[in-house]
This record gives sequence, structure tokens and C-alpha cells, in this order.
Amino acid sequence: MVLAKHLRRALPGRSLLPLLLLGCLLAPPSLCQRSPTSTEQANTEQANTAQAVQAAVEAFQAGHFPKAETLLRDHLTRHPRHAHAWKILGVVHASQGQHDLASQPFARACELDAKEPDACYYLARNHYLRNRFDDALTLFDRLLRSARNDWRFLNGRGLALLALGRYQEAESAFRQAIAREAGAANLDEKPAINLGSLYLRAGQPDKALDTLRPVTQAHPRAARAWFEQGKAELQLQQLEPALRSLHQAVQARPSYAEAHLLLAKIYARQGNTEQAASHRRLAGIR
Repeated sequence: MVLAKHLRRALPGRSLLPLLLLGCLLAPPSLCQRSPTSTEQANTEQANTAQAVQAAVEAFQAGHFPKAETLLRDHLTRHPRHAHAWKILGVVHASQGQHDLASQPFARACELDAKEPDACYYLARNHYLRNRFDDALTLFDRLLRSARNDWRFLNGRGLALLALGRYQEAESAFRQAIAREAGAANLDEKPAINLGSLYLRAGQPDKALDTLRPVTQAHPRAARAWFEQGKAELQLQQLEPALRSLHQAVQARPSYAEAHLLLAKIYARQGNTEQAASHRRLAGIR
């Protein structure tokens, strides 16, 4: 303001704009550049974060797992409290079967932001896959307190209870999950398949068939349902139906090693050594 007054006295009636522009041209850039606002800085940072995570996701989707991990770890070095990035890092490891390595990223994501979509659910599932069934059950119970009708939490709870040998509680959890699933589950995670598997483990193949047949009828590409159905039929000494079910399983999933092994077992019992050997090879056994 003082400078402006002096200029007005020295140059009455003249515009100050040309002189001010000239001053900006002659002065160091930092004196005339407008500093970004805090909102602009936050928006820029948010955009950079989104780009970094998106690049990692694209690498992951392309199957470039080491690149995805490197991008995420570089990003998390700068932003160690970014729950979404921690979750994706856990997914990168889990998708490769590296469940021990996935544990810490999932735990970090769940700890930082319990509302980050699926972060705590993935952690609970990872506990289950690492045979930490009590930890999985504790976390599924915690999740259910916030979302009682989520079939995934009920299904996960049932799996943990089944692994702990608590069959009646597991059956109840699976039945609740079935009532709420409404076709949302993928074909390997349907709670009805888990319930059928429970009945098989409990030595009740008839109940298993009653549970599994509606699934295979409604979903002919449900490889695991066909596999469990074949196991139930084999337990009941229904060899031909078991063969048909197991062939449906490997038709839906050609690399289904467990189904190929069971087919080899049945063919060997029937004296069909050629077919038995063929399915052992398909199971990766020479």
C-alpha cells in the first residue's frame, strides 16, 4: 500500500498496472507467483495418490505382481496411513497364495480405517486361510456386530466354527448366510456348498445331497458344488452318479486336481486303469 501511494504521487493519472507487471517481470519469480491454497494442495496430493494407486492396480490386473508391490510400497513409504493402499497390497499377496505376507497389510488397513471396504473382512478371511480359526471367529463376530445381515460375515463365521469342530453353531451360521445371500456369492463361496461340506464331515451324506443338488441344478458351472456332491454320492456307494458329478466338476474347472484324483480313485475301483491313470496325470501325479 505504501508503494502504491508513492507511485500515485509520482505518476498522477496513470495506471499502475503496467508498472506492477514490469515489477513482476524484473523481480524474482517467487515474489509474484501466487501460492497455492491449502485446498489446491490437498486436491493435488489426492490426485497424485489416486494415480499412484491406480498404476499399482493396473499392474496387478495385468499380472505384474512384483511391479504392483513395488509401486504400493513406494507409495506407502510416503503415505503410511493410507488404508486403501495397504488393503490392495494385501490383495496382491493373497492372490498369489502368500497369506503370511498378506496378513500385515490387511491388519494395517483394518487398524487404520475399519470402514475401508472389506479391509477387516479380508483380514478375517486371511486368518482363516492361515489356520488361525479363533482369530478369524473373533473378527467375524466383531464384524457382525456392525452388520448383522451381511451373509459374508455369517458365512465366514460358519467356516471358522466348522474348522473348530463346532458343527451345530456352524450349521446355524451357514443357514443364516443362505437366507441372506440372495444369489450374491460367487460359485465357490456359496454358503449352501459350505453347509453341504459340513454334512459330509459330520457323516451325513444324505443331508449333504439334499443341500447340494439345488445348487448344482441352479448353477451347472458350480465346480465345487459338483465336487462335494460327487463326494456325497461316493460315500453312499453311488459310483455312477458320483462319476457324473465329478465329470461336471472338471468340465467346469479343468484344473480341479481334487476332482481328478477322486475320479482316478473310482475308475481304479472299477478296474479301468487307463482312465484312472489319465485322471492322475491331470491331477499332476505321474
